Amino acid sequence: MYKIAYMNCVVTFCVSILLILGIFWLGTSLPVWAQEYIIGADDVLNVTFWQQPDLNSTVKVGQDGKIELPVIGSIQAAGLTPSQLSRRIAERISLFNTKITQASVVVVQYGSKKIYVTGHVLNPGKYTFESIPNLWELILEAGGPAETAILSNIKIIRGGAEGKKSIVVDLTKFLEKGNISELPKLYPGDTVYIPGVTGAVAGAAGGSPLA
Repeated sequence: MYKIAYMNCVVTFCVSILLILGIFWLGTSLPVWAQEYIIGADDVLNVTFWQQPDLNSTVKVGQDGKIELPVIGSIQAAGLTPSQLSRRIAERISLFNTKITQASVVVVQYGSKKIYVTGHVLNPGKYTFESIPNLWELILEAGGPAETAILSNIKIIRGGAEGKKSIVVDLTKFLEKGNISELPKLYPGDTVYIPGVTGAVAGAAGGSPLA
């Protein structure tokens, strides 16, 4: 009898702990990988209405953050997740056509999160991402460093309200220590310049930094 009572107490205690942990987990923010993408200017969206396919559209988010759709006209898209925008579009279009109750929004091109890579990489140019990578991942995305690249003096050029500023990064130190997770964070609109050996020619789209 005492053993049964003891086991009941243990079970009750464990359940209480699990409930507390569950409440704590629900109260915490989702990790980055679990968070839904936030739409921004220059993103290209595929908007579909399965109840009336002739209204399906592929649209680009303007610099004002809005898109133009048949029937409903202009609607704010930037700052919303695809699911939030889907609901907003469905609510708006149902005012004109009560038979349409659902809409779907899919990002087909991530134009808002773009970074420019110039200098001594194999494939310099503009790159767009769903999630901004770190500096080393970006360079690998651009084909990797050229043989002439100097990774100890990379420039991250960032524009802002107060003008452009440059951040110099010694990538070789981070690679040697294996702590690339501590690299300076990149932001949409950044330009990354990888210098090279004096006299060497960078990629066709490379050249000097946009400082």
